[in-house]
Amino acid sequence: MKTAEAYMRESLAVPSVMEGREFNKKEWPGFLLALGRNEEALEAARELARGRWPATRVVGHVLAGHALAATGRMGAAREELAAAEKGMAEIGAPAGMSRSAVDPYVDGLQGELLLREGRRSEAAALIKDVQRRIRAVPGPDAWTEALYRLEAMARVAREAGDWDLAAYTAEQMRDHDPAYAGTRYAAGLVSEQRGEAAAAAREFAAAVELWKDADPDLAALRDARARAGKAAVAAASGGPSR
Repeated sequence: MKTAEAYMRESLAVPSVMEGREFNKKEWPGFLLALGRNEEALEAARELARGRWPATRVVGHVLAGHALAATGRMGAAREELAAAEKGMAEIGAPAGMSRSAVDPYVDGLQGELLLREGRRSEAAALIKDVQRRIRAVPGPDAWTEALYRLEAMARVAREAGDWDLAAYTAEQMRDHDPAYAGTRYAAGLVSEQRGEAAAAAREFAAAVELWKDADPDLAALRDARARAGKAAVAAASGGPSR
C-alpha cells in the first residue's frame, strides 16, 4: 500500500488534459477511504469536485459524500448527493463521458445513505443493482475497480449492521475474485458474525496467506491474523467464533 500510495501521488501531480484521465483521479480518495483516512479522502474528493469536467465534479461530490457518511455527518453527505445529482444534468455532451458511466457512483452513494439511515430494503435493492451494473462493465480496469467497490460496499454494510447485505456482497466478491485476500476477509467476518467458527478460521487463514506479501502493518492483515487465531481456538473447542 505504501508503494501504491507513492505512485498514486506521482500520478496525481500530472495535469489532466483529457476528461477520462481527470475522472480516473477518483482512485485517490477511494484509496484513502479504503484505509479509513476519511478526512484526507474528503479533502481529495472536494478537490475533484472543483474539476474541469462535469463527470469529475459529480464523482468528487459522491466521494465527499462517502467520506462524510463514514464519519456520521449525514446531513452534509445528503448535500453532496444533491450536488452530484444536480451535476448529472451537465453530463452527456458530444464526445464527453456518458451518464451510464457515472450513474452507478451516484446511486452507490444514495444506497449507502439509505442503509445508514436504516432503510435497509430500499438500500439493499439499490446497492445490489449497482453491484450488478459495475460487474457488467467489460475490461480489466473496470473488473479491478468493481472488486474494490464491492469491498467498500461490504464494509459499509457491516458498519450499518446489515449482515444479510454484507453476506450477499461477500459472495459477489467471491464470484468476482475468490483469490483476493479481501474477499476471504469479508467472508470470514460474515462467518464470524454467524458464529461459524470453523468457516471463519478457514477464511481468515486464507486471507492471511494471500496477504503474505502485504505491508506488515496493514490493518486488515493484522485484524485477520488476530481473528484467525481466535476462530481456530473456538473451532477446536466447538464454540462460536465470536
